[in-house]
Amino acid sequence: MENPILAMIPSGYKGQTTTVPTEPKVYSILPSNGSGDFTFDRGSGVGKSTRINKDGLIEELTDDTPRLDYLNSTCPNLLLEAERTNLQVYSQEFQRTEWSKVGIAVTADNTTSPTGGLNADKVKRATNSSGSSYINSVLTKSASQIQYTSSIFVKQGEGDYFALRVQGNYADRIDIRFQFSTKSIIYTNVASSNAALNSTSVIEYANGWFRISYSYLSDTRNLLANYFSGRASSGNVDSGDTISTAFVYLWGCQVEQSTSVSSYIPTTTIQTRFADICSITTPAGVTTITETFANNTTNVITTIPTTYTVSNGLIKKIIMN
Repeated sequence: MENPILAMIPSGYKGQTTTVPTEPKVYSILPSNGSGDFTFDRGSGVGKSTRINKDGLIEELTDDTPRLDYLNSTCPNLLLEAERTNLQVYSQEFQRTEWSKVGIAVTADNTTSPTGGLNADKVKRATNSSGSSYINSVLTKSASQIQYTSSIFVKQGEGDYFALRVQGNYADRIDIRFQFSTKSIIYTNVASSNAALNSTSVIEYANGWFRISYSYLSDTRNLLANYFSGRASSGNVDSGDTISTAFVYLWGCQVEQSTSVSSYIPTTTIQTRFADICSITTPAGVTTITETFANNTTNVITTIPTTYTVSNGLIKKIIMN
């Protein structure tokens, strides 16, 4: 079998920094003379972006650097994403007044977060185990139905359950329950004719952390709230619990206007991560470009462009024949 004209298996890159301005690149293994290297740009600006490094920790990148991502893998994949905005302010600081507390006590910087730093908060029920116990944050939106995806990183403290709710009007609420022992969503309920739950997902990270995400269509209210509550027994955020000491650790809340979850964007104010653009002038003689993703699905391109831009996703390899 002849060697391909170009082969890119993510392993090396040249990033851009403020002190050493260079043209960012993603290196190809073929051809070996560098003519097959891809140029890289994070859209129309830098923005905050994150990746999972080889130690399984979330690492923040603020420069124009390609993201080799090791999520649930010992080999890196090239993470390419469209522009996204995290609408949740103070996404990691649950002690702040931007986060409302009902029957809840927050201890800031109480355990190690998915970054490896001591910056995740303990969120604990108040002494009375009956009635509502939750933390929530409200964002302003247009008075129309909008597609969102919300996500939160959670780690088990005391209790086997974690309750989530998204709500516009009280009558248009969506409830979700996660169970730590099964590592799964065990309950969803949509109490609305105006809102809809499209999908949920659970991704396991290092050191006992889970990222729970849920995509939904909002109602028409001009406000949207996300609620979270650690629980000893299964129930909603406003249900009583069997004990008064249940708690969870929380970190990294994200609310994005989208149909799917994207990589985490840390915020104090609303923050945008610009699009990743990885491209190359297609070498002469190429008749087929095969993109292979981290889940081993492929995208075969036979209409060959003059300039080829890599598809969004977790890219395992690109072969040009």
